[in-house]
Amino acid sequence: MRLTVVALLAASLLAGCGEAPPAEPLAGITVPARTADPSADPSTSSPSASASPSTPGATAAPPSPSTTRPPSGSSPSSEPTQPPARPSTSRPPSAPSRPVPHTVEDPLAELDVEDQRGDGGSVTVAEAVLSRGSGWVVVRSSSGRILGTAPVRQGTRLLRVVLDRPATTGVLRAELRKDDGDGRFRASTDLVVTEDGERVSESFEYVLE
Repeated sequence: MRLTVVALLAASLLAGCGEAPPAEPLAGITVPARTADPSADPSTSSPSASASPSTPGATAAPPSPSTTRPPSGSSPSSEPTQPPARPSTSRPPSAPSRPVPHTVEDPLAELDVEDQRGDGGSVTVAEAVLSRGSGWVVVRSSSGRILGTAPVRQGTRLLRVVLDRPATTGVLRAELRKDDGDGRFRASTDLVVTEDGERVSESFEYVLE
């Protein structure tokens, strides 16, 4: 019994110094295995302790890229686009046109001018008739320039038109106008007399003597 106790004490002292030679087991005696302390083994330390950021030479890992996904239904690269510009369809302003005189229908209007000769100062009208109101006989050159006018009263027949511009040999034209009420001839406002929708006018040959 004493030998067994002494052997156990010796084995315990040698195990504490780490130099105990392998002892031969004693017959009939079982030596319990020594359990290593986990806290004394540096290899069993927690990973967080071994990865201390203050370790010299340690390189910090770069931050991982963001993996945030865009909301469903939208594309990351989609951007609002402007619709293509439409070509301008505006038109340049047109030049103001001359006022067109209104017309007045007179089914009984008459105008008759015969071919004639003269000194270029006047034109004789064989017949000029307005069924109502007063108006004008207008004499124009072949280019449409007004040469002269003469008033027409209701029922007028023969009249002489004194020309403001001398006539030359060629085709002249006479037309009927209805006065707009001011008693003065105005080409832009006095009404054009028509019969069945046609302008009451007469062309004739004039020979300058």
